[in-house]
Amino acid sequence: MMSALQLNPDDLASFDTVYRQVQKRAEHNLPDKIVDLKKLTYLKSGNVYVPGLGVLEMNRWSKMQISNALGIDWDKWFRHASDQEVQEEILRRLNRSPQVYMVRSRRHFKAKAGSDGVLRAFLTPTYEAIDDVRVFDRMKAGFKDRLADMRFIKKRTQETDKSSHFTLITGDVFDGADPKADGKAGDPIYFGIKIRNSETGFSALTADDFTIRVRCLNGLISWLRNDRLMYRRHRHISDDDIDGMLTHMFGIIPAHQDQIKAQWAAARSVAFQSHEDAKAAIDRFLDRRKFPKKVIEAARVAYDQEPNPTGIGVLNAITAAARDITGDVDRRQDLEQAAGRYLMTLRG
Repeated sequence: MMSALQLNPDDLASFDTVYRQVQKRAEHNLPDKIVDLKKLTYLKSGNVYVPGLGVLEMNRWSKMQISNALGIDWDKWFRHASDQEVQEEILRRLNRSPQVYMVRSRRHFKAKAGSDGVLRAFLTPTYEAIDDVRVFDRMKAGFKDRLADMRFIKKRTQETDKSSHFTLITGDVFDGADPKADGKAGDPIYFGIKIRNSETGFSALTADDFTIRVRCLNGLISWLRNDRLMYRRHRHISDDDIDGMLTHMFGIIPAHQDQIKAQWAAARSVAFQSHEDAKAAIDRFLDRRKFPKKVIEAARVAYDQEPNPTGIGVLNAITAAARDITGDVDRRQDLEQAAGRYLMTLRG
């Protein structure tokens, strides 16, 4: 194993550092509240008064959820409406609604005029979230020694309105220029783990194999024979079962890493007749997966910046396009997962 600190230490954080950040967020969470929608008060300011919780500011995710619940297209319907008109329409629909939801919310980290916190989600009353802090509690309790040498990549460890992302590098590294060789002389690529969770109903709790290329910081999420490191929908689960999932995750990582290195070697032996053929492969693969034209074009531009008519060249182009996505971590993950699927399709 090679030290993760061979990457820039300023870009990395220890488990304990990230754990404290997760704990701080959890400490600001307000109690979950089951409410009748008709008892909510939509204010002209755009905030919502929730009995027992106070005045809460909706984010983009919770606004989309309540829009779906009320049967409206918020941005389209209210594009030219006044605050008064929006309030009247929302109140009318709330008052007529028979629906009951669980509200998840959080106090502001700093006091803010006009609201007491953020309304994070409208969820079904039976929803049982597996919160980030609970996962980290179990990691701390049973796997502290395993995590001691691992580091989180700061720019890839963040929370959005709808999901949270934690990206670790394990310290294990291979040479992308020669995957059968040990070391990092040619094209060092670090192995890692990508954990995604959602406390607000967007996604399941997942963990996948992750690699990051040091030369350009391209990331790739690998799915091996549908054997993900971890996958759990949000429903009741005991601490023992969480421990079991984490034990499974850490236990299968070495075998997965061997498979990824073998697949990387196979990708290097896949040769295209020309650069245009390689870019055509990019077009076909991303188009079949319904990525928009601007993403496909970004991957083509990335290929031109580092032309390499092999499977690795196509792979690097897709991951470079993903790396450059800003402002939408989940969309970046979708493209990095697609790159991982591309890698798995290649045969030398």
